[in-house]
Amino acid sequence: VLDHEPPVILTPAATTLNARPVITWQSIPGAIRYELLVSNLSTGVNQFINRTNLTGTSFTPSENLGIGRYRTWVRAVDALERPGFWSVPK
Repeated sequence: VLDHEPPVILTPAATTLNARPVITWQSIPGAIRYELLVSNLSTGVNQFINRTNLTGTSFTPSENLGIGRYRTWVRAVDALERPGFWSVPK
């Protein structure tokens, strides 16, 4: 059961020029995978949600994100497929 604080997003920094920034977060005990949401604040569109294969604590987009402002959230999912709380956005 994920009854503790949500993950903390560690990178990227608040501003990056990298079109494919590596997004990292702290691991959560009991998590078997993570869900990641990246929202494009410039267009109002959710860029992607990765719900299936994210078992580590980092993710690099396979395509350039493009110029704009983005917000990222991550949450842990336990062995019973119960998600924890979403992180504070970064």
